[in-house]
Amino acid sequence: MKDSQKNIIAWLTIALTPLSGLGIDIYTPALPIMAHYFVISGNLAKLSISVYLFGYGFSQLFWGPVSDKYGRKNILLLGIYGMTLCTTLITLIPNFNVILFVRLLHGISVGAIGASARAILVDLFTGRVFAKYVNYTTIAWALSPIIAPVIGAYLTHHFHWQACFISLSIYGAIMIILSHLTLVRTNPESQPLHLKTITRSLKEVVTSKHFRACMLLMTFSYSTLAIFYVTGPFIIQVVMKHSPVFFGHVA
Repeated sequence: MKDSQKNIIAWLTIALTPLSGLGIDIYTPALPIMAHYFVISGNLAKLSISVYLFGYGFSQLFWGPVSDKYGRKNILLLGIYGMTLCTTLITLIPNFNVILFVRLLHGISVGAIGASARAILVDLFTGRVFAKYVNYTTIAWALSPIIAPVIGAYLTHHFHWQACFISLSIYGAIMIILSHLTLVRTNPESQPLHLKTITRSLKEVVTSKHFRACMLLMTFSYSTLAIFYVTGPFIIQVVMKHSPVFFGHVA
């Protein structure tokens, strides 16, 4: 594979990186409005974030091995199609309990995107070039909680809460087209799916002191964002009576 083609694929994975955060950040300004729209409690509205994170986090335990077997491209496309379908369905479903289930599927789909995109970089690059693209993906991920709440706030203010998810559907549709145009299989050797091998690999990771230390550090760090995004919209918009746009700028 030519270096130019590798670079194009790498930039595609960077463009896909913010999708994990966008699944939360872009619609948090609309949480109080969604609670009013569906006539539900604020706690139930917040649960839509929890089930998404659960699906996103735990699904990556099996998406990695599955992509080793069936190829990064196939699993990545499956995730993008799933994400686009879920965000479209959320705007059409009148029952919030069903939306919670779709949000779980949304998280599982984005888990497929995240696991496959990171694995593609490992397949294509090594050394300093690999480190450079990892830095770029980190920047792309970090931009999501900065920019997305502002975008979501204006979409909610000028249109409605559904606009936040419609924008994700449009983003997903664009990524589907670009993926079909640029992606190739980056791991040519298919790895068999053996439960014992997967279990042994997971055990090796989980028993690592370095992994556990990093996991705890990231858990406590990311929890501050999660707490803000599930409580901030209600404190700022419901208690303090500010607009979604005000919350977006605060976020």
